[in-house]
Order: sequence, then C-alpha cells, then structure tokens
Amino acid sequence: MSTMEQLGDSLTSLSGHLSHNNYSLSVDGSDALSNISVVSIKGQERLNEPWQYQIDFTSEDKQISIASMLSQAASLTFHPNQSPLQVTQISSFDHVAKTRKLYGIIT
Repeated sequence: MSTMEQLGDSLTSLSGHLSHNNYSLSVDGSDALSNISVVSIKGQERLNEPWQYQIDFTSEDKQISIASMLSQAASLTFHPNQSPLQVTQISSFDHVAKTRKLYGIIT
C-alpha cells in the first residue's frame, strides 16, 4: 500500500468518528422528552450574577406543549470533542477534556 493510500485511509477513518452535536439536554420527569436534540445555545455567565442559557431544540415528539416544559428541572451537558485515536497517538499533548453539566429550571 502506498503512502498516499495510507494517508487517505487515515483521513477517512478520522472523518468517520466526528460528532457534530456536543450538547445534550435532559428534562426531568418526562420519558417522552428523551429524544431531544440541541440545535443551538446562547449563554451568559458573569461573576456574582445568575447565569442564563437560551437553548433551541427539536424532538421526534411533535406533541410537546409549552406548558409541559415550563418549570421543569433540566440539565444541559457539554460533551468535549473526542480526538480520534490516530490524532491522540501522534500528539504528545495529554489533555483530557472534561464533561460539564449545568442544572436549572426551564422558564
């Protein structure tokens, strides 16, 4: 196998492991809301002030009402980008990104 073929195979395997959604939203108390997909997030965090996030999401369940969402406890998880194994093997930098989780109430 030539060097170019090996490089092409490596790039193909790298692109197959990329995830485009690094967030997940969980709403407590409802099994129907388990298939939520985050579309966009806008957030504000400042020292000594309440934080606020505006989250746009979609779901397979088209019958979700606004009233069923309001005042529900929820958590937003930020998933770190996972480097493919090939990138990790050639890197001398051992940085492990941590998952971050925020808890709040939907308003």
